[in-house]
Formats: sequence, structure tokens, C-alpha cells
Amino acid sequence: MRYERRRRRGNQSSDLERDLTINLSIPKNVEVPLVNATFLADYEAWLFFAALLANAVVGFLVAGITNKNISSIAITVVFSIMFGIAFGMAFSKRRLLRAKKKFHVAQSMSKSSQKTKKKTVTRTNDTLKKPLPPQSNPITPAV
Repeated sequence: MRYERRRRRGNQSSDLERDLTINLSIPKNVEVPLVNATFLADYEAWLFFAALLANAVVGFLVAGITNKNISSIAITVVFSIMFGIAFGMAFSKRRLLRAKKKFHVAQSMSKSSQKTKKKTVTRTNDTLKKPLPPQSNPITPAV
């Protein structure tokens, strides 16, 4: 009887070990696309203003409906227009941010393919027979 209890305890600990075992796989390379910090700051600022204006719209709307005050309703309309503008600006900044990120990722992928081509192909100027300087990239990533 004691032997059965010990055996049960042993099985419970191995079951517990099996249940608590975690298998973790980590990739060798992780690519994180960089974004322009000024676009990100503009997006966050416009989103913050939109959130503040949304609170003002709801507050003045509730006050206007509760007190049946026309001036509060008029203020609500003005804040609603301002909220629409701020939210539209935040949305456009976000769209620009995504477009820049996709452009940057596509450009970095083309750079990596150019690096492999540079090893096999050398460009020369036909008139001078000298190697040309490497082409500069007009867009530099934000640091």
C-alpha cells in the first residue's frame, strides 16, 4: 500500500514536470523596420488631441442634452468638427507612417540584393575607364 502511494506521487511529479515544460524557439534573425521619429511624434500628438476633443464632445453633449442648453449643443458641434479634423490628421499621419515603413523595408531588401550583385558586377565609365563611385541613397533611415 505504501508502495502504491509512492508510485502515485512519482507519477504526479513527472506529470507535473511534463505539463510545466516549455519549448521555446527563437529565430536567428529578427528584422524590425524602423520608422521616422518625426512622423511618429506627429501621429501621437494628433491622436492625443483627437482623444481630448472626443472627451470634450461627449461632455458638452451630455451637458447640453441634460440642461437643454443650446449653447452647449453649439459648443458640441464646434468640438465635433475639431475632433473630425484631428482624427483625420492622425489617420493621414498613420497612413504616411505605414507607407514610409513599407518603402523603407522594400528599399532595404533591394539594398541586400544589390550587395550580392556588387560582388560580381563592377561598373565603369566608358570614357574614363575608371570605376564609378557607389550611388548614394536619397533616403537615410532614422536613428
